[in-house]
Amino acid sequence: MSRKNELRHWMDARNLTYGDFAERLGVSVSGAFYLLNRDSIPRERHAALLALGVPEKLLPPVTEKKVRKAVFPCDQPSGDNGGSHAILMENVAS
Repeated sequence: MSRKNELRHWMDARNLTYGDFAERLGVSVSGAFYLLNRDSIPRERHAALLALGVPEKLLPPVTEKKVRKAVFPCDQPSGDNGGSHAILMENVAS
């Protein structure tokens, strides 16, 4: 039996739904489904699901990929004294 099928049986036996996990994790129902059924998950989510009582063997493994922080052009040094910041501030002020 696959991990996903075992997880589903475990949830059914405890009358748990993806909605229950969503509520406890602060995500949408589809977000909870995605976390529990993907190939790997971030370390923080793995730890949170363990804390909720999900057996480790039923969870996706922890991803070893480093999550990239979003980089915006206005956050990069450009040598033009922050022209993009000025545009942003102008748009926010109006």
